[in-house]
Amino acid sequence: MGALQMYIKAGLPAKAARIAIAHPDISSQTEVIEKIASQLVKGGLYERAGDLFEKIDQNQRALESFRQGKAFRRAVELARFVFPKEVIALEEEWGDHLASQQQMDAAISHYIEAGKSIKAIEAAIHSRQWSKVIQIVEAQEESVARKYYKVIADHYAHVGELAAAERYYSRGDSAESAVDMYISHNEWEAAHKVAMTCMKPEEIAVLYITHAQDMEGKGRYREAEKLYLTVKEPDLAINMYKKLRQYDNMIRLVSIYTTTFSMILICTWEKSWRVKDSTRLPRRTSSRGGTGRAVSTCTE
Repeated sequence: MGALQMYIKAGLPAKAARIAIAHPDISSQTEVIEKIASQLVKGGLYERAGDLFEKIDQNQRALESFRQGKAFRRAVELARFVFPKEVIALEEEWGDHLASQQQMDAAISHYIEAGKSIKAIEAAIHSRQWSKVIQIVEAQEESVARKYYKVIADHYAHVGELAAAERYYSRGDSAESAVDMYISHNEWEAAHKVAMTCMKPEEIAVLYITHAQDMEGKGRYREAEKLYLTVKEPDLAINMYKKLRQYDNMIRLVSIYTTTFSMILICTWEKSWRVKDSTRLPRRTSSRGGTGRAVSTCTE
């Protein structure tokens, strides 16, 4: 008892607490325990204070001390037996504490225990636990889940699982993102198939032409051509090759796609060649007869 009083007077509550806990006769002295516990609280030793308060059946103060000391495991254990209604709130606080320490993966299960699904999803996303993200999201009401579908889709797109990404883009009302994804992977047919389900023809045309012009700027001319032809704009592809002076490619397309623009273009081009050197004018043929008609028109 003398050593205990000495520690209390010296302001060493942790040592006093060890003696009190080790001697049942002392731990039954409420006034002494109160004094030690108060010193522990003042010193920020909340979990030790909680131990002492629990020993003298002051469970509410014990719970508060465990809470203050972020000793959530002890707090939850106590609450399960004495304050069961507090367990849910404690689980959420535990999750919040772990999240504040950037322990997102550990926080997930506590948010789930607390019924805080959105916090659990956000923690799973932050910790890149995608299987948990999907599992939790799929268990939610559609109104809650929908806003996370695009996040999941972006993940699948990033790892190259395009079909899975498309499913989640579609479920999240972000089919246009699926179109962009397929285009970025040169999956033109898949992109067009999705686009047809979610966009008006004129919107598809604008989207593809915009991407085609971007391809032109990057020197990816064959890809730009595919995009122009997909939305039935051969004249744009023909004009692209004309500006690049890739006349073989220009003639190749003209021989397949005879339009008013292509006829005017080829006539103008041929006349220019004749002025320069008629002997160098390339010979063009067409299985469909389109270019032949253009030549006839130009030479009449």
